[in-house]
Amino acid sequence: MYKYVIFAFLLFLSFNMIGQELLNHLTTYPELKANKTKVVNKESKAASLLSLPFADDFSYNLLYPKKELWSDRYVYVNKSFSINPPTIGVVSFDAVNDTGGVYPTISQYAYFADTLTTNPIRLDSVFGSIPLALQPSDSVVLSFWIQPQGLGNAPEEEDSLLLQFFSPSLNLWKNIWAHQGMPLDSFVVEYGVEFLQISIPVVDSIFFHSGFRFRFINKASIPNNTIPSWRSGLYDHWHLDYVYLDRNRSVVNTSVNDIAFTTPIGSLLNSYTSMPWNQYKANPTASTNVNASIKFVNLDLGPTVKNLNQYFSIQNLFDKSFTFANPFPATFNMNPNTTVTYSPNYGNYTFQSAASQYADFEVMFRLLSNTPPPDLIRTNDTMRFYQRFYNYYSYDDGTPEAGYGLSNNGARLAYQFTLNQGDSLQAIQFYFNQTVGNANQQYFYLTIWDDNNGQPNNVIYEQSGVRPQFEDQLFKYYTYELTTPIYLTGTFYVGWRQTTNDNLNIGFDFNNDRAESIFYNTGGSWVNTNFHGALMIRPILGNEKEAYLEIKPIDESVSLKIYPNPVTSGSTLFIQLEQIENGLSQATDYKIILSDISGRVIKTAKLSNSLEINDLNSGMYILSVWKNSGTLVKRSKIVVQ
Repeated sequence: MYKYVIFAFLLFLSFNMIGQELLNHLTTYPELKANKTKVVNKESKAASLLSLPFADDFSYNLLYPKKELWSDRYVYVNKSFSINPPTIGVVSFDAVNDTGGVYPTISQYAYFADTLTTNPIRLDSVFGSIPLALQPSDSVVLSFWIQPQGLGNAPEEEDSLLLQFFSPSLNLWKNIWAHQGMPLDSFVVEYGVEFLQISIPVVDSIFFHSGFRFRFINKASIPNNTIPSWRSGLYDHWHLDYVYLDRNRSVVNTSVNDIAFTTPIGSLLNSYTSMPWNQYKANPTASTNVNASIKFVNLDLGPTVKNLNQYFSIQNLFDKSFTFANPFPATFNMNPNTTVTYSPNYGNYTFQSAASQYADFEVMFRLLSNTPPPDLIRTNDTMRFYQRFYNYYSYDDGTPEAGYGLSNNGARLAYQFTLNQGDSLQAIQFYFNQTVGNANQQYFYLTIWDDNNGQPNNVIYEQSGVRPQFEDQLFKYYTYELTTPIYLTGTFYVGWRQTTNDNLNIGFDFNNDRAESIFYNTGGSWVNTNFHGALMIRPILGNEKEAYLEIKPIDESVSLKIYPNPVTSGSTLFIQLEQIENGLSQATDYKIILSDISGRVIKTAKLSNSLEINDLNSGMYILSVWKNSGTLVKRSKIVVQ
């Protein structure tokens, strides 16, 4: 039933078995290690006091929780480690600190690990036209959603998740709630859901003061594992989503006025997450997935029916034109407490671009509620990804949730790829997870096979003296150049032949299932993997030996706020650009470009906090913020009424 979480059992069952394929947990989060120099302060000492409501669902594209809301940075914001979260994005707790290293106090005995603490909150009064004193009778309730394990490691019973409240008057933290660790399947059996919503009323008068805070803490432990190439630090995962504190709430009716996407989508290709542009153009219809859909949820329990607009667009980043866009949004009514699948009408769409060698497209889904009041959180209303056509094939999304390996000398791993036209294989990229002491840096034979009715056949290339190598950079693949390029047609396989019993620990992506393309051989015959996911192996084709990485996404460290949206023609649109990392407004060296959905420029102006919307027809437009140097900073859709 839960195919994504079976690996934890198989891992420990198979440690002493010969000739097996195994999955293991990561040693560290590579992106946290790569970004350790960015962590300046553990506490936001200068943070301003917050007022109700307090809400965060971690739907933004940052590694750490927002500084505006949280005072520490030990947990990891992600969209990949949980299963079916309430809204897109969670924070994950484990035994790894903010720089990607294991806490020195963690052992086989459960001890305090990650902490997530709010900035001080004004719980003494409510602000508005008339400030009011808050008191226990105002029904202040904190709600949040939790999931143990997800796609990570199951916390043991003693590896609990705790909630504490801080009393400013007593200068004291008090234990409020805790949940013992358990595997996800046991969690589902007990509660009937994969994510459980918890509601905690704030009832003690000692908390109703300025400077109230709350924090989540997990306890974690690490097994005393003596197998170096399997030794890991990412254990005892808890995932937290949609933390919401406000007054006039009920622990029974936990309704939230919010429409939100729940899971990401990462490709509009049938088999791959990325493929070379010339390979795509050789057979675009068969390569395009015109059935891709995305789910969103109405968290409002009722009784109001929400009227929504759905927007979908595909923009060619080569010339900034829109190759697909609905000029008039699809409108429909959504019942309370329901989940809907959004399936745009792609028709016979295929990607089109004048780019000769590489192409890149931004795919965007967006929701807009026409029913007041406005959504509590707006960042979860938009989901975008970049469809890349460079010079490599990939099945994975670039983020490993686990490590894959084989357990015996001579074992062979083969990964299947199919070309739409003949091409030269120049190099192969591997992403190997780092283990404690780099114990997986064992030599192997880099191997390429041809095909025999859907299985690896003859060895057509083998290179010795190869071992796992690592780049000290965010999810950076290591490129292994072939000594002689190979011209290939049809189906081929890339992988290795082992020379030791050690696990080579290749990155394994749970969010893309390509099990039918993974083959291993430990006893003379080829069989498919037992695990559901994708290996982080990418063949590079064409004339270049390095993967092309030139086109970069929009800077996610910058926040662009535009209101009102929709805006009425003839009125003023207000613009706020903020640098999330330091909270400083950036108003110099930028310009605004307003264009229609075809890419035609309507207006260009220096960045200011307002823009007059004059003589525009009703419809959707694009407001882009550019540096004067020519770098795109941020882009947003606006609707003119």
